Amino acid sequence: MRKLFSLLISSNADLPKDSLLVKLRWKETKALDQTLILRHQKRLRQMLLVQGGEELRATFLLKRPSSFGRKSQDKLDISSATFLSDVQFTKADILQFVRAIGDHNPLHQQAPFLIPACLYLDYLRQVLPQRVSVLSLRFLAPAYAQERLSLYCHQKDFYLCRGDTIIVKGESV
Repeated sequence: MRKLFSLLISSNADLPKDSLLVKLRWKETKALDQTLILRHQKRLRQMLLVQGGEELRATFLLKRPSSFGRKSQDKLDISSATFLSDVQFTKADILQFVRAIGDHNPLHQQAPFLIPACLYLDYLRQVLPQRVSVLSLRFLAPAYAQERLSLYCHQKDFYLCRGDTIIVKGESV
């Protein structure tokens, strides 16, 4: 999967440094290796990358919105979800990951060390209790090194939260 992340980074090297990855969809596939820009507009780029039996669809906002960094308004009703685990990404975890995939975005390499979207996907592939062939993620709010995040699930949906604030909302198949 990290080769696919590296391809995503290198294929989008032309994006402004303040662009944000807001959606990721990973799945297993038998399709041939390819890299396609599905849509490129003034504010948005959607990509399809296929490599080594894995497909990644990514949606970037080309300019960081002024609301970036504000708390998400999406709250999780914890009583309706099952707690799975806690995770805390350190500065070292983030730096090791971005170096491995060739991500030179200063948001991930300087304080306060924003957790990269691909690191969430990498983590979730390892910890979700059932084997999944498709994972879709939406990134609702930023999280940074040393913040404690909790993973909850409710049926096919899962949530990474800081307290009751949803940071990443996802679905597995």
